[in-house]
Amino acid sequence: MGTSSKSPKDSARTTGEFVGTHAVADALARAASESCRQHERLDAVMRNGNPEVELEGIATVAEACDAHVRTLVAAFERAAPGAFGDEAQRRAASALWLASRDFVRRHDGCDLAERELKRHSAQKLTELHAEFELQASALLALRQAVTAYRKLRPDAAS
Repeated sequence: MGTSSKSPKDSARTTGEFVGTHAVADALARAASESCRQHERLDAVMRNGNPEVELEGIATVAEACDAHVRTLVAAFERAAPGAFGDEAQRRAASALWLASRDFVRRHDGCDLAERELKRHSAQKLTELHAEFELQASALLALRQAVTAYRKLRPDAAS
């Protein structure tokens, strides 16, 4: 008869880490999905020339979603991302975290570039355009990471 090197307390801690890490990753997937949805909505409103008051309202909601993603990125970093029982889920959660982190970073970069744009020189406008292109790319990567994560954890959507 073999003996286990783990005590019941260690086993409970490990199980709790799995549940906690999965819960944070699931919350990050939901928040990232909603952030993507709100940015798509904002883009549609901007293209359709809807009233400014509607644009401001949707922009406020999108900013709140982005702030929530930012909070959950930090929470995931603290939640022992290595504590996944399933390797495929760990990789998908890590990809989701990386895409979320990059999206937040690119979004912050666009905000900073907009605030610093005082003179509208061709060079500054080119730099701003590049920042927005990078943000759009990060948003696409975030959508793809959410989709990949949800394939492995379909219950994360609820």
